[in-house]
Amino acid sequence: MVCLALLTLVGCRDRSTVQDKQDKVCSSVADLDGSATQIAAAQPDAGGVARIKVLRLEMQAQYKRLQDAAKDAQAIRIDPITQAYNKVLSSTNGINDPTALAQAQPRINEAVGGFSDARTQLNQSAGC
Repeated sequence: MVCLALLTLVGCRDRSTVQDKQDKVCSSVADLDGSATQIAAAQPDAGGVARIKVLRLEMQAQYKRLQDAAKDAQAIRIDPITQAYNKVLSSTNGINDPTALAQAQPRINEAVGGFSDARTQLNQSAGC
């Protein structure tokens, strides 16, 4: 009887640990998506340019957390997220003034849309 109780407890703990790892991945992807959405909403003015620079740094830290979480939750593939993340960062390269931001907005919007699509796919496959 004691063995059965211990096995049940360990089994529940293992499932909980797996779910916790998946939840960290899901949370990290949600954070990245939130930052990407904010990048897409940046206005073509000096404040928008500054905001994009801050958001890029935030996304880099968020992506690092996602990589760490994905190492723990090995069943979750983040390759599409990685590709979409790289496209978002690439779409914002060289934005140093409001004119450059205005010109980049279609490219940014496309990249952020791709990120949202990748997040939706991950949410479906990982059960987020």
